[in-house]
Amino acid sequence: MCAVEAVPPSPVALVVPDLAAGWHGRYALALARASGRRGIGFAVVSAGGDLERELAAAGAIDIRLPLETRSLAAIWMNARRLARILRRQRVAVVHAIGPLVACSAVLAARRTGARAVVTLTELPEEGGGVLRQRLLRILGRADRLLAPSAYARREAERRFALPAERLRPLPPGIDLDLFDPARVTGHRILALAERWHIPPERRVVLLPAPLVEGYGHERLLRAAARLRRRDFDLLFLGGEERGDGFAGRFEKLLREVGLEERVRFAGDCEDMPAAYRLADLVVLPAERRLLACPPILEAQAMGRTVVVSDAGCLPEKLRPMETGVLLERGDSRELAAAIDLVLSMAEPERLRAGEQARAFVAAGFGLDETVEATLDIYRELLGAAPAPRRPAEGMSMGRVAGDA
Repeated sequence: MCAVEAVPPSPVALVVPDLAAGWHGRYALALARASGRRGIGFAVVSAGGDLERELAAAGAIDIRLPLETRSLAAIWMNARRLARILRRQRVAVVHAIGPLVACSAVLAARRTGARAVVTLTELPEEGGGVLRQRLLRILGRADRLLAPSAYARREAERRFALPAERLRPLPPGIDLDLFDPARVTGHRILALAERWHIPPERRVVLLPAPLVEGYGHERLLRAAARLRRRDFDLLFLGGEERGDGFAGRFEKLLREVGLEERVRFAGDCEDMPAAYRLADLVVLPAERRLLACPPILEAQAMGRTVVVSDAGCLPEKLRPMETGVLLERGDSRELAAAIDLVLSMAEPERLRAGEQARAFVAAGFGLDETVEATLDIYRELLGAAPAPRRPAEGMSMGRVAGDA
């Protein structure tokens, strides 16, 4: 059961996996601040994380609820727990980020009469599996599906056949104050270089993605092994997914190509702006058809040239030959040539490309614009939403620790 103490109702609730300092955590915090300025009661349901204190300072209700997502049964269990929270908080609009979390939120909304908004960060893989088909059907019941890219919108149109008013474009918003090259001091960059044992004279090629199959880690290794130049190290920045076996296969390939001394595995990083500034080049030669890719936009906001494959939404996230290089999938020779090209650029050319990259992000992917567009959708649904249900009789209002 929930531990509850005097909590006001929250017409809007955002459900996210956690409040880590990644894209969805910063988005949650920005929404909370903007909602508070407009007098909209706002709650965030998550497993908690580094941004909880800032969320509380923004005046939002912080509801701790770890959401299990490993099975269809867990999705239904989460839906019941979320429904209790939505009723207690008198939530009229629930917004969820993450495919399995979103399924639970949509089911909970249907139980309570709330309106459901889903940001499409992933779609279940196509196929005949019962779980995948059920997940698609659940997601398709949301009142609004927010597509973070033109590619995501095309995929959603193809799979759901929704009317235009239910499927809305909404690009991921990048915090241009946080990701500002002028605000990153030298000691922050030096601290990361020392932590990861990168000598000052070495160039850095950064791949910012989880150590999971499909993001291009193996292709980057093979490309680096092809190059005669030896003045750069590879930095893999992202956590490892347990149980998929990819890390073991990747380590075997690393030994085969003989690059062990030039590769750094950094896991997750709490200072991504400094990590991008440490890098000379940011690459993502993915095979996965990604719906959104905030790290590539963050890197360009920090004035970094990017090299990406033509998979999924990635071609939309740069200006080819101005802010970066767009490659066909699969060919490590083409990637090697692109790395050599960027690392060989003269300093004035590199600076000009970095300025163009930041201007590109600022023109179409600012966080403030994304937050305003999200609030417009909330207001639209709040105007059409039924009156919030009263909390159960005898239940006091207060800070919620979440269902255990």
